Amino acid sequence: MHHTATIKRMGTPVVSRNNPGTKRWPKHSTSKRNNSFTQIQLNINRLALSLLTVFLASAVPASADLTAFIGVNTTPSNRQVRGFGAGLSLLMLGLEFEYSDTALKDTSGQRLQTGMANLLAQTPFVIKSRLQFYGTIGAGLYREKVGILQVTNRATNAGGGVKIALTGPVRVRIDYRTFRLLGTTTHRQQHRLYSGLNLGF
Repeated sequence: MHHTATIKRMGTPVVSRNNPGTKRWPKHSTSKRNNSFTQIQLNINRLALSLLTVFLASAVPASADLTAFIGVNTTPSNRQVRGFGAGLSLLMLGLEFEYSDTALKDTSGQRLQTGMANLLAQTPFVIKSRLQFYGTIGAGLYREKVGILQVTNRATNAGGGVKIALTGPVRVRIDYRTFRLLGTTTHRQQHRLYSGLNLGF
């Protein structure tokens, strides 16, 4: 019986002795990456659940807001992105759920849709200042479509921005976000910049 011997190294391809030109990446590296990503998502989910519990138990009234935005995804080239978000804030902390859709440039291009749950840390409003800065981190799902091929998997995102008061509850929001996509995708790192209209209540 003929056996094929292999040589394995951590973090390097597996090379077949009978066919030196054939290389395979070991499964453990993908598994380790998936486990690490899952742990990040679990930590974010725990923080979000804890923050939601604080909102429900707190005597301080929480504020909510809605955002509709339009912007640009710069990966791999500039493409229009549109979406909306709904948030809940208590003093300097907040939760936000967001959907965005990056449009196709043509029928052979890439379309990217994301749905994210985010934690926000923000500055309190100062009466004489009309600016509220924030940083955000979160996780969720994405769907990427390239031609007739489609993949759905998990993603994380991080970024920040500013909300600029106009009049009453109406604000302009400027946001920068970077996304990291898990799985088989054309571009693992995505960058997005948008401006939108934010309504607080």
